[in-house]
Amino acid sequence: FLAACGGGATDAPGAAATASAVAPTATPATPAPPTPTPEPTPRPVPPAGRMERMLLPGTDYATPATLDHSGVEGPRVLVLGGVHGNEPGGWIAAQAIADWTVRVGSLVVVPQANIVADHALERTLPELGDLNRLYPGSTAPDALPMARMAYEIVQLAREVDADLLI
Repeated sequence: FLAACGGGATDAPGAAATASAVAPTATPATPAPPTPTPEPTPRPVPPAGRMERMLLPGTDYATPATLDHSGVEGPRVLVLGGVHGNEPGGWIAAQAIADWTVRVGSLVVVPQANIVADHALERTLPELGDLNRLYPGSTAPDALPMARMAYEIVQLAREVDADLLI
């Protein structure tokens, strides 16, 4: 069987006779080298530094976002707290996390995403809308305030190219 397929000699009886009876085959063409897979373009690394930025500045719903960049490529994490005002553990934890300094990657924290509901200790208020139900948000003039906040948060996540949202 190997001789008929152009393989080498075997120890099988009659293999030599079979091999000589087979017409020589053309040498196969050298296969083309595989096309190299392009390397992905590395994403830019934000310069090291810490800054605070307001989301919905100049409104009753303005809330700070803390951005801490290490200057070294690594995971980019966005932490949201205070989405619901009756869940203080979230914003208390997020406020503590906002003080962390990263050594690799970036950490972006919005400790009180729904600051008005947080101060009222209510899940949300009817005039605000439920932030957790309004993603990806809206910039429409008649949009609920938390729909506008949802939009701001989505834009922030895109801007920092967040790998993880907590």
